Amino acid sequence: MADQLVLEGRPLPICPYGADKKPTCRGGFNAASADPKVIDELWRLYSGPLTGVATGERSGLAVLDVDTKNKGEAWLANFYGFDWPRTRCHATKSGGLHFVFQHREGLKSSRDLIARGVDVRASGGAIIWWPQAGYRVLCEGPVAPWPARLDEAIAEGQARRGRRAAENHARYDAALRGERGRDAPLVSQRQQGDYREVPKLLYWTLCRLMRDAPKHNQRRVRGILSVVTEKGEDEGRNDALYWAGRRLRELIVEGVLSLIDAEKLLLGAAHLSGYVQKDGVGDTMATIHSGLGVGIEHERCIFSLSDRELWHRWMR
Repeated sequence: MADQLVLEGRPLPICPYGADKKPTCRGGFNAASADPKVIDELWRLYSGPLTGVATGERSGLAVLDVDTKNKGEAWLANFYGFDWPRTRCHATKSGGLHFVFQHREGLKSSRDLIARGVDVRASGGAIIWWPQAGYRVLCEGPVAPWPARLDEAIAEGQARRGRRAAENHARYDAALRGERGRDAPLVSQRQQGDYREVPKLLYWTLCRLMRDAPKHNQRRVRGILSVVTEKGEDEGRNDALYWAGRRLRELIVEGVLSLIDAEKLLLGAAHLSGYVQKDGVGDTMATIHSGLGVGIEHERCIFSLSDRELWHRWMR
C-alpha cells in the first residue's frame, strides 16, 4: 500500500509505476488519484516500486525535466544565468533534475522541444516522484510560478521545430518521388534503392487494412511508412513520424484511409523503429496525433489505453 502524497498541504494524484518507469495500472497516469481509498486500491491491484504523479491541471504542477546524461546539462549551464526562481528541485535516478513549478494554464507536455535532454511535464504528462524512492530533494521550495522565460524558450523551440519540419517534409517528399542527391539527404544511400520496403509484419497489416485500395495507394503508404521504419535512434525519428502523419492525413482527406487505420499503421511503424520503446506510448501517440491533426478529445481516448492495449489495437 502507498500513503497519500502531500505537497504544501495539498494531496497529489498518484499511481504506481514499475522499475521501468512506466505505469503498472490500467489507464496509466490517467488513473492517478489523490483519494486515499483509490490509492490503496491501485497499489493493491497494480503494485509498483515507484510513485508517479500526474502533472498539469490535476496536480497544479509543471515540471522541467533536465536529463544531464542527454546533453541537458549544456542547456542548463547556459540558461541558468537568468533570474532563476528558487523552487522545489528533485534529483532523479539517472542523475538528472526535476524542477517543480506551479502549472500554467494551457501549458502542455513536450519532449526535447526546448533543447535536447530538456522535457516539460505538464498537461498530458506525469513524472516519477523520486523522493519517494529515496532520492534527494535538492531544494525544498516553495513551488514557484512557471517562469515566463521558459515560455519564451518553448516558443523558440516551436519555431525551430517548425522550420526543421518544413525542410524535412520537402526532403522526404523529394525522396518519395524518387529524386536523388542534395534535395533528399534524409533518406540514406541504402534506402534510396529500397525505401519502399517495410518489415513483413507491418506489410501484412497494411495489406489487410488496405485490401480494397488500389495498388498504387498501397505502394504510396508503404513508401511513407518505410521512412519511419528505417530511422535509427539519432536519425530524426520524431520528425519522420510526424511527417508520415502529415502524409497519411492527406490520404485520409482523399478517402484512401480511415483515421483509425492510419493510427494503427503509424503506431506499428513506430514500434518497429524503436520509437515506442524509447519514448513511450504517450509521446509516440502525441507525435502521431500532431501529424494527423487529431483533436484533444480523441487524444484523451487513446492516452487512456495501456501499452498492451495499444499494441493489440494495432495488431487487430
